Amino acid sequence: MTRAAEAAWRRWWGGVFAPDVIAREVAGDGAIADLVGARFDAGALAARERAGIAPLVDWWALSAALACRHGAPMARDVAAALGISESSARRALGEAAAAGAVVRDGARFRTRADFRPVVARAVAVELKLRDWPKALVQAERYRDFADAAWVVLGAAGARAAYAACVERGVGLASLDADGAFRRVVAPRPRRPRRAEATALLVGEQLLAQAARAVRATSSDVALAH
Repeated sequence: MTRAAEAAWRRWWGGVFAPDVIAREVAGDGAIADLVGARFDAGALAARERAGIAPLVDWWALSAALACRHGAPMARDVAAALGISESSARRALGEAAAAGAVVRDGARFRTRADFRPVVARAVAVELKLRDWPKALVQAERYRDFADAAWVVLGAAGARAAYAACVERGVGLASLDADGAFRRVVAPRPRRPRRAEATALLVGEQLLAQAARAVRATSSDVALAH
């Protein structure tokens, strides 16, 4: 089901330009999206590359970096802000610093200006054969970070989910046994708050998966030669 939905990206993506990455198993707030297509902000991406900032996919390291956006807190201040121990805050800050997201100045830390959202557009897809109520709950959560969210079901599940998807603004499609992808309901677009923690974490995962894909392609080219 995943491969068929991935191959049908033109049917659910909806953007003017093709996605830069279609990632699998992307963790959001309390749910993991089966697929997320994304297009990156070229300016933000270039700035990060120049600054040497690597993807920051650990939740606590990302939270520590966000806690340092205003002012220059010490580790104990970050610990208090996040509700964790000072030793845990130090570990998280160390990981954020290793990725290049924060810099240390003595006992204080600050987030680098180039550590900012890199996603310009994201569309999330939840795949289920039959359990459409669960799929719909999960897809609604994806709207915290995605411009649009889809539920893709078997034909019977799609018929049952129609009214609920229309009401809640979630896209609905069916995927038949022969791999045919059929749009049933178009999603209602929504502009997510990309600077919030969940959207940032998703963006970092997308960036990490895109980087892995580039490295894998480069290795394949090298082996071919």
